[in-house]
Amino acid sequence: MAANETAIDFSLDQQLLATTVYGFLGALTTLMLIILTGFLFYHLESSKALLGRKNLMLFLLLVSQASHFIIAAVDTRDRTRATAFARYLFLAFTELFYLWLSWIRAYDIVGLYASKAMTSVAYGVLLCNMGVCFVVPIAWLLPLEDAMVSLVVNIATAIVGLGICMIDVFLMYACLKQLFQKTVEVVEFKGEEARAAKYYPIIAKYGLAASCCSFAALLFYVGFTVLDVTNRKELESSSAVPLVNTHLTYFFLVAANVSLFFVAFSLVSQKVKLVQAATSTHHHHHHRNHI
Repeated sequence: MAANETAIDFSLDQQLLATTVYGFLGALTTLMLIILTGFLFYHLESSKALLGRKNLMLFLLLVSQASHFIIAAVDTRDRTRATAFARYLFLAFTELFYLWLSWIRAYDIVGLYASKAMTSVAYGVLLCNMGVCFVVPIAWLLPLEDAMVSLVVNIATAIVGLGICMIDVFLMYACLKQLFQKTVEVVEFKGEEARAAKYYPIIAKYGLAASCCSFAALLFYVGFTVLDVTNRKELESSSAVPLVNTHLTYFFLVAANVSLFFVAFSLVSQKVKLVQAATSTHHHHHHRNHI
């Protein structure tokens, strides 16, 4: 999550552990992608359903996130501008697919609980955020000093983090309203709308989990950034960084990436539960838009 993590001289043991964690998360994400593909191939009726818009976005999110983790493992041990660019390009794609998938998945629920004006503002923030996501990897291609690149990256990351936070809070609001709403929608809706409403609690529950994990990743990144800035200042004034600060900074960095993994895990769990619900009701042709 952090573009300037090598500003701190982590010990070789810490670098090795970080590389191991990133490699493990990359392997887990790849395994999750393989299992999900097999699950959907078995349960869905056609390749067209398998490659539907939401499924395709979830596949691309997992590919991007696995690539980010694997390149991060290399980048942590031996940073170059090329590895930094590749790492944060895949992270930008991961953020983009997460935002877009979360939005289209929860859109029907949002429509029930948010005003049109509030929804329009949130949609505008969503689109702007998608563009700003790519400022971070592009910064590594610019012919600037490392200090200036770090500044641009930190500012862009802060804007993206704030934007994702706003979208997450908006979606969390709608999902919480849905989870506390009981069965009002099923009573009010008729026919296909009533059947579709049965999927809303599943979408809300796992959408809320994904948003919470995303929010946690942001908080850990903020903690990392604050400690990183503190450590930079102490490095300027002395030759040593306090051991506790270094360990804590490292912890926030790893925790942010673990939280990022659980965002994807929540979205995959959501997909599995939706498909299982559709299969158990034997209404595949009615529910394809919702799974």
